[in-house]
Amino acid sequence: MSGIDPGDRSRIGMMLSACKMLFDRLPVPRQFLCFAGVGTVGFTVDACVLTILVALVGVDRYSARVISFGVAVTVTWLLNRQFTFAVPQGAGMRPGEYSRYFGVQFVGALINFGIYGLLVASFDTAFRYPALALAVGSVTAMFFNFLGAKHFAFRTSRRTLSSIAE
Repeated sequence: MSGIDPGDRSRIGMMLSACKMLFDRLPVPRQFLCFAGVGTVGFTVDACVLTILVALVGVDRYSARVISFGVAVTVTWLLNRQFTFAVPQGAGMRPGEYSRYFGVQFVGALINFGIYGLLVASFDTAFRYPALALAVGSVTAMFFNFLGAKHFAFRTSRRTLSSIAE
């Protein structure tokens, strides 16, 4: 920030402080942004594993996609568990948590693919620019995945939280 004059630096600092206060008071947007960040990491892992399996190992594209999806879901489960939904350290894995998370992510993937297919089949623009259909499907599925993870996969009961505190 050496090229920014001190007045601008002060205004930027005030804006960042205001944003931090806003996100500290609204836990869902901060949690959602964290979820989106973890999703970005998951996408990167998915793409890297897929590329390695196809290009270097010689696995067929469909089998490689199944494997890369599984690896990405596991990575995002671990990261979301730690950072997004802040499962307490002493909690251990709650029964069925990973299965619920995987199920939510699988349904989200079906939603993503379904919307993509519907848009590509129905609209010339989506057919010509499939990345647009991919974006709409991805964003829609992300909202579903976030709500499913928050309210289903990582759900907690008061009894569980109170037993951890003891």
